Amino acid sequence: NVKSAEETLKASWKDDEGTTSWPGSAMSYVEQNEYDQEVYVISVPEDIDGIIFNDGNGVQTVDITSDLTDGTGFYLTGYSNGKLTVESYEYE
Repeated sequence: NVKSAEETLKASWKDDEGTTSWPGSAMSYVEQNEYDQEVYVISVPEDIDGIIFNDGNGVQTVDITSDLTDGTGFYLTGYSNGKLTVESYEYE
């Protein structure tokens, strides 16, 4: 749960221009979904090669390198080697 501006979720990505500075750009809170999960959104360039979501304090997802298309959302599924794992879904 995000409790303050200092704890805002962030996203860092790599594209043809390079990698965004760590921990990345702040994401915007959208809503609480029907599964009682907080939903956030961020706009990124169309040509990204990968993205990592993180809390700015050391907790981060695995490197996400597939399903990087407009309208795709990601949700947390567990841990692998100390990083959060994700699955994708179609976000409307």
